[in-house]
Amino acid sequence: ASIPVVFATVLANIVWAKGIGPSNSALIHAAAGGIGLAALQLCRSKLGANHLFGTCSATKRDLALSWGADVVVSSR
Repeated sequence: ASIPVVFATVLANIVWAKGIGPSNSALIHAAAGGIGLAALQLCRSKLGANHLFGTCSATKRDLALSWGADVVVSSR
């Protein structure tokens, strides 16, 4: 039940409000969380963003990278 809410949040904030497109870059805070992973997925596969930067804890860095982030820095 939570998956539609997560993707609706990402659509409302990234796609409709900000207009991320193929020539844009995005910084996604908490990239290994639910909304962060949905944002990485939509920005990379559907919107074609050039560069995706993310923040998360060091233990979740590999997860964010595997979901499409180009660079992940520690949020701590």
